[in-house]
Amino acid sequence: MIDTEFEDLVAARAHALNVLVTFARNISNADDFGDMLGALRLTELAAQQARSAIIREARAAGDSWENIADALGTSTQAARSGFELPNHQQPQ
Repeated sequence: MIDTEFEDLVAARAHALNVLVTFARNISNADDFGDMLGALRLTELAAQQARSAIIREARAAGDSWENIADALGTSTQAARSGFELPNHQQPQ
């Protein structure tokens, strides 16, 4: 993987985490429970995007699926599900 592609992954992770933090703040700033629940739902979606971005970056950096699965507290197969990189982006 060339450096610009990895930098793109780093930027995607940073963006996803910034969105996550923004939505999480919206929960505490909400005026009613409906707004809180809506902000919570957006926070959950942002957390999924952040998790995907971090996994893609970790794989591009050469981390094994076993290490990622351990960090997620799941099986290797479950960790891999839905997070495969295209072949040209797989670490050597």
